[in-house]
Amino acid sequence: MERTHLYRKLRDLGIDLKTGQQPEGRDWGFGTRDPQSAERSASSRQPCSRAALWQVGSEPQANAEAGMPELTFAQRMVRRADRRIAVCNPDTRDIQRRRGNRDPDGSSHRRAAATQHLVAMTNPRFLGSRVPGPRPPRYTPAMRADIALLYGFLRLAGLLPLRVLHALGGGIGWLLARDDGRMARHTAVNLALVRPDVGAAERNRLKRQVLTHAGRSLTEMAAIWGRSPAAALALVREVRGAELLDEALGEGRGVIIAAPHIGCWELLNYWLCSRTPMAILYRPPRKPAFEALLRRARGAAGPEQVRAEGAGVRTLYQRLAAGGAIGILPDQEPRRGEGRFAPFYGVAASTMVLLPRLARRTGARVLFSFAERLPRGRGFRIHLLPAPDGIADADLDLACAALNAGVQACADLAFTQYQWHYKRFRERPPGEANPYRAGNG
Repeated sequence: MERTHLYRKLRDLGIDLKTGQQPEGRDWGFGTRDPQSAERSASSRQPCSRAALWQVGSEPQANAEAGMPELTFAQRMVRRADRRIAVCNPDTRDIQRRRGNRDPDGSSHRRAAATQHLVAMTNPRFLGSRVPGPRPPRYTPAMRADIALLYGFLRLAGLLPLRVLHALGGGIGWLLARDDGRMARHTAVNLALVRPDVGAAERNRLKRQVLTHAGRSLTEMAAIWGRSPAAALALVREVRGAELLDEALGEGRGVIIAAPHIGCWELLNYWLCSRTPMAILYRPPRKPAFEALLRRARGAAGPEQVRAEGAGVRTLYQRLAAGGAIGILPDQEPRRGEGRFAPFYGVAASTMVLLPRLARRTGARVLFSFAERLPRGRGFRIHLLPAPDGIADADLDLACAALNAGVQACADLAFTQYQWHYKRFRERPPGEANPYRAGNG
């Protein structure tokens, strides 16, 4: 319905739907007839400048001084379509008005989508143009009052030294181990699956250490998100394997950073972005209000955040095709039916197929990386490891097995810092019971 209406509107304006050409000497419905429309129609058939599009509200004289062409019909339509629309981010598809509020029925979303479609139909080459210009501002949704208060608390706690934050986190982990709650039970189940060769006393010791690091991973966010990126990067004491990243970037084939849930992956994001522009695939939080906190905390120095959906995957392909770098969490369990079962510490685990497919179709190089937490709050050590052979194999079963072998190689270097409280083995092959349910552990 909406697209049919757009096509009808374009025909009413006299635009050829096949070629996108605009008729000359036409009154565009803005109240006056432009006597110079014949001259302007020639310029409107040129690719729109991204810089000019994002500055449609500026004066024509300022545009001319900046070397930008006079506003075309497509640009005037964007400016006049809906003045309340401030940002339309194609990655998140979120709409924000200039005053910071949004329509609950999503009408702003539809108006912005209609505006973008009109621009594409009026000038088909606009969306594919690569005209140099300033990058459009990133969309940051407005934070609720309680989320803003939490962010302020992170900023305040960021004044504490890292060793103090880790001591507080260790206390939280001790309480989690004593409470024997859900996190403790999931950790015990995972350790029993991946370490069946050790006794119960040793597994209890590993469980306490795992939950201690889980508490530290919580409190150290104040040192990462509550400080400036430069202050957070100062916590990196050592980097092992940096030559692998430099070599991969120099090849120009694109780089895929597989970052398992080990140590402090938020600091790893900062470090990678300090070396090269990054885009990371992420799954939105279950509570949408926390997405504003994620975007604000990671800030402009962090990576470009791409949602795990169709448009986001296309963005990753485009990044790699241009020789860029992307980051993926390789041990995140895919949706039911979208992965392949592959061994992880000898246990069948549902494994994503996206990373092997990206590596195979783009020829990008895959590296594994994580930020190891050093003892007594001394900082962090960055690790970069080569991917096992076969990670880009056409056989997805072999490729997923190589992917899990890479994750296991990272976990072996810092076993208790892996997120073992995550229900990694929740989805089971046919005939096997969920080990996390009561009575199955």
